[in-house]
Amino acid sequence: MAKTRSYIDNGSGEVKLVAPTSGAVYSIPILSLVIDAVTPHDSNDLDSPAVIFVGTGGTIKINTPENSSGVTMTVPDGYEIKGLVTRVWATGTTATNIIAYK
Repeated sequence: MAKTRSYIDNGSGEVKLVAPTSGAVYSIPILSLVIDAVTPHDSNDLDSPAVIFVGTGGTIKINTPENSSGVTMTVPDGYEIKGLVTRVWATGTTATNIIAYK
């Protein structure tokens, strides 16, 4: 009987399960173990890529692993940016009470 392989993908923050016969890969999100307050900064990245929760809405400028030039969006109170974020910029960010789930 073949066994299912598994590994942690640090880029996506998920456990990957590989089916033994088909080779299909299934992703399972890892629950966050660390929650940090985010201080927006124009040159410092987050300690590690994270999902961002915005407590008080406004505009937020972020970098992602795929985009280091900044993406600006307007978000409401209680909004979660579900993709991985590497930086929250001070310039262009009016949203507050921002936390990172890592």
